[in-house]
Amino acid sequence: MRDAAGCADYIELAKLAHWLKGSGETVGFAIFTAPAAQLERLAKAEQTDQVASALVALAGLADRIVLPEPARSANVPG
Repeated sequence: MRDAAGCADYIELAKLAHWLKGSGETVGFAIFTAPAAQLERLAKAEQTDQVASALVALAGLADRIVLPEPARSANVPG
């Protein structure tokens, strides 16, 4: 998304935002739905400054994701 925005490729950015809008909720991250929808609208309108702000907001949400530690098998010494 950052690359598309940096190249002013608003068509690609809108496509990626649309993907995130649907996919985020599908995998349990519904918190991305509204910001991704907003980014899609902004990209389609080529609102450069607002696109940058929307990307910062989405990056902030992504930074909050914490991946769990892999489960250790009872048969693996450790």
